[in-house]
Amino acid sequence: MKRTNLECEFFDKVFLPLRLDIYRYIFSRMKEHYATEEISQVAMMKAWEHLDQLRQPEKAKSWLFQITNNTMIEYILRRKKVLRNIELPGDNILTNVADKRSDIYKILERAHDVKTIMTLLDELGTDDRAIVTRHYIDGVSLKVIADEKGMNYNTVRSISRRAIRKLKVLWDKTETMGI
Repeated sequence: MKRTNLECEFFDKVFLPLRLDIYRYIFSRMKEHYATEEISQVAMMKAWEHLDQLRQPEKAKSWLFQITNNTMIEYILRRKKVLRNIELPGDNILTNVADKRSDIYKILERAHDVKTIMTLLDELGTDDRAIVTRHYIDGVSLKVIADEKGMNYNTVRSISRRAIRKLKVLWDKTETMGI
């Protein structure tokens, strides 16, 4: 779609300076760099695509934050759908966990509320959360994650396994407490 110079200048002057604020807003809720980057990019693209729908230019900031919030909700719902359909790799990574009858798929299947899952993920460290999210939710292989982070593949695999074990323990606690 072709934009006028005036629209381009308006976007550059009003929206581009808000990129860092948008990033901080999303990161404060998602607590994950990759998700924050994706959501902020999609939100800015939506703002650009629908710039002609902005009725009150003086409320451009709140309009952009509403687009951002809606984009974040769409992203979380999309993740929730992925979580319900997740399949585990062939090897059972929970073999050494006390309750050998359950696995991560059953845990995620019982977790109908994405807020519970996000809360549990928040309990993990930053690296653990990023690796689990990228691998199990975004579907990125551990090898690719290792390359992205500049880490050894076996280290990333170990971090992933430990994080899944910790999620299992946290999940069991939430079930015991009835949360």
